[in-house]
Amino acid sequence: MLPEHRYVTIKETASILSVSRATVRNWIRHEYLRPLGGPGDIVFKSDEVYGLKDRISGGSISRLNRRSNKTVSRRCFIPDEYIDDPLFRKQIERIISCIRDNAIDPDAAVFILAVRLLMKEGITDVRDAAELIGSGFDLSRRRYLGKELAGWHAELGGLRMIDSFSALAGIDLPSQEDVLGLIYQSLLSEGDKSLNGSYYTPSRIVAEMARTASYGQRILDPCCGTGRFLLAFADGTGDPEHLYGYDTDRTAVHIARINLMLKFGNRDFDPRVRRGNFFLDELQHDGIQPYFDLIATNPPWGLHNLKLMRSRLELLHPEIKSFESFSYILKKSIDLLAEGGRLSFLLPESILHVKVHADIRKYILENTRVERITHLGRIFTNVFSPVIRLDLKKGKKGSSFYFVNKNRRYQVDQNRFSGNRYHVFDIHIDDIDRRILDRIYGVRHTTLEGKADWALGIVTGDNGRYVSLEGDGGKHEPVYKGRDVDRYVFKEPSGYIMFSPGSFQQSAPESKYRAREKLVYRFISKSIVMAYDDRQRLTLNSANMLVPRVDGYPIKAVLALFNSMAYQYIFQKKYFSIKVLREHLEQLPLPLLDRGALRRMVMMADEIIQGGGSLEEMDDFIMDQFLLKTAERIHIRRSVGQER
Repeated sequence: MLPEHRYVTIKETASILSVSRATVRNWIRHEYLRPLGGPGDIVFKSDEVYGLKDRISGGSISRLNRRSNKTVSRRCFIPDEYIDDPLFRKQIERIISCIRDNAIDPDAAVFILAVRLLMKEGITDVRDAAELIGSGFDLSRRRYLGKELAGWHAELGGLRMIDSFSALAGIDLPSQEDVLGLIYQSLLSEGDKSLNGSYYTPSRIVAEMARTASYGQRILDPCCGTGRFLLAFADGTGDPEHLYGYDTDRTAVHIARINLMLKFGNRDFDPRVRRGNFFLDELQHDGIQPYFDLIATNPPWGLHNLKLMRSRLELLHPEIKSFESFSYILKKSIDLLAEGGRLSFLLPESILHVKVHADIRKYILENTRVERITHLGRIFTNVFSPVIRLDLKKGKKGSSFYFVNKNRRYQVDQNRFSGNRYHVFDIHIDDIDRRILDRIYGVRHTTLEGKADWALGIVTGDNGRYVSLEGDGGKHEPVYKGRDVDRYVFKEPSGYIMFSPGSFQQSAPESKYRAREKLVYRFISKSIVMAYDDRQRLTLNSANMLVPRVDGYPIKAVLALFNSMAYQYIFQKKYFSIKVLREHLEQLPLPLLDRGALRRMVMMADEIIQGGGSLEEMDDFIMDQFLLKTAERIHIRRSVGQER
């Protein structure tokens, strides 16, 4: 028996180092960690784990510091989407610097600034924070506000105005709505934001969504943060007791409640904003479960460790299998809408087409009418996922809605989504696109589904260690990244590698790389870029492989189709993805052409591979096979944008 407290499990080690268990196992392989026990019962000496943590944070192992999960990041930043006034930004920067220079705990700092804000707003005649704290927050005309501060103060352990706080006690706060929320958001590390999936919403987006509110509506923000949506809806609904909010962040909830009490400065009331997990907790007010006329939010994306709650989630939300936080929040919000009620959410664009989100798309189609989808692009600081705004109406289903993308606006038929595979919301397809796609898919065809071998490129776990920039003329051989793959052919390799799969974090069986013929395609790409390989090349994980097994269908004909402009058009319209996935390629049509047409396609592909031939002639030949009209060909070329 190992002595208690001197050893930690692999799960505990992952938590201490803020990485995944897979990363821990990879670091074992590379001898950064030395485990004790057998493969099924791995433990580590705790002092070695904490020693490794100190070396990573100290920068002495920069590679591990770079590869450690984003959740380990302690970098903070002021979100640009909050600020459009340079002077205001400088004021906030000074406050943040004051907090950091005096090593003040963020929760305590925001509390002290909240007290300071009440003084600035004239809520109390007291002009000394210590005196107000000493009075027990006796605010005779604002009983609920006093109780809020007293409760928050108690949660902080009854903090005293020690010397390190004095710099904040007299600070001049800028006059801006939710200034406390901005400061709190700026104090949160990037790792905390990633872990909690919380990135606050740009003011202009909040204002646009708030226009949907009207007087007397019962409105909910299920992930309210510091209350920006609730503040924006306050003018529309007119009654603070019609505004409801929930959030798991205790400090954010305090800020949201104080924000609302300041917004409705002539009323003494208890805001209906509570701390709780919206999709897990039973949330009631005055002993009843309210239903809502409008629910709007920017929900957290990708909350960690939801699989640990599997049994409870399956009991509460059996329709959702993805363990994606925004899907549970969206599903419960739909359930809580009154008939005819509306919902407006900010979501990653991936909800529209990624397979794992098929469950929530199905739930949307069965219970609501899509009223509008707006493409917003990348709107969050340091978040690279494109964002959409999804507007739904509870109840009677509709046939069409508007999709808005920048200056382009057109109607989309919702009914077709139910018939799409995985209920994909193919919103980038308008009436002209539908006619063209119907013509292409109307040609008798087969697909690669169940008729191809697939393999991923090598994941070394440490490219710096395994991939060299120059070959040694011996056991090292060229290895190709996604950027080394061009249409039909390869560029020069990015590096060289000794193939030793036992040392890598992940690799396919060698037979996959050494296939007599295979196709290699870029994994991260807005279009299909695929090369032909008959030299048994090795690839890294940004370049994946397939070997078609379609009877009578030459591999170079598949290559030609997938590289053609017509197929870039299909890919962009149907999937609109920055990743080329196996499930995408498996659904592309392989027209059942006569042997003469297939031979001609192979001959033209050979000419291109050998440095001659013409991509344009190949495009025209492939469009000929689908009997596409001149206007349709022009539309395809314009849509693809002549990326070549």
